[in-house]
Amino acid sequence: MDENGLEPGRPPRREREKIRHREEILDAAAEIFARYGYEGASMQQIADLAELSVGKLYTHFDGKEAIYREVLGRIVNGIEEACSAAILPGMTPLQKIRARGRAAVEYFRRYHEFIRFYFEMNPEGSYHVGRCADDSHSEAFALLIREAIDQGELSPELDPAVHAVMLEGAAHRLLEVFGGMEREDLPPVDELIDRVFFRPYEIRKVDDKEKENG
Repeated sequence: MDENGLEPGRPPRREREKIRHREEILDAAAEIFARYGYEGASMQQIADLAELSVGKLYTHFDGKEAIYREVLGRIVNGIEEACSAAILPGMTPLQKIRARGRAAVEYFRRYHEFIRFYFEMNPEGSYHVGRCADDSHSEAFALLIREAIDQGELSPELDPAVHAVMLEGAAHRLLEVFGGMEREDLPPVDELIDRVFFRPYEIRKVDDKEKENG
């Protein structure tokens, strides 16, 4: 504790409350936009769901458009954060690839309603929501694919950069197509992608017991 009774690095209570309110507003806004669309959503609806006053919303944002942009930015930027958090110590490169895939799909499920709303509102530019994050996303996959090749998990016939770009495009298109479905009906997209993009190129290592058995 410092001289003011605060833990080092911990923001003051008022600052923590401000951060909490901002997150509550964005969570509520994502649900309201998904439910009513951009035109149908109102500051009052967002405030009611967040259990805050409309005036409190305006202390954090200039208006509905600012909230919408913040919601979209948070969701897009959070994809890479979620995928990175899924990587655990001791994982092999191929395990990391699969963990990132599962995390991306789970993230899509979590924000499914808002992403579906975005695709419906922007059919000609729906790829933009993926492009905002997928530059770093595909680069991370390309690096992991290279590591998996170097460690003998994947076939050296793969071109990591090209394979990552194809993976990115296929994943985004699958999510876009399935985006119109109800969340509980979404298929296991990560498993579908793994079956096409990685299992055919996976090098299965034979253990000593299998070698003995011929």
